[in-house]
Amino acid sequence: MALHDFVAMTNVGMQRKNNQDNMLVIEKASLIAVADGMGGLEAGEVASATAMSVVKSAQTPLIQLAQTVDYGTGSDGRIQLARTLDVLAHLASEKIQEVTGGTQSGTTMVAGMVANDHF
Repeated sequence: MALHDFVAMTNVGMQRKNNQDNMLVIEKASLIAVADGMGGLEAGEVASATAMSVVKSAQTPLIQLAQTVDYGTGSDGRIQLARTLDVLAHLASEKIQEVTGGTQSGTTMVAGMVANDHF
């Protein structure tokens, strides 16, 4: 199973003047990720963009991992995918703190991959 068609939409919302949403699709890895800067904190748009940048920087290993899982059996590969995405979330958090200089900033992030007929 792979990503063939997808639709994405973003909206500034009713509280902010700037859009703090960012998204990423890495089709070869069957990955979709969405980040939304946390309202009420400073530089939410920077935090969400940084999170997507960190995930994108891992594009090559994510593609390789997705291909490995697609041809494997059992749950080991899916567990490795979940662990990899978890590590990327932690790396994104660290990078956000670095980029914003410790400013009260943050983002939500959801990422998922389709591999071996599982999301």
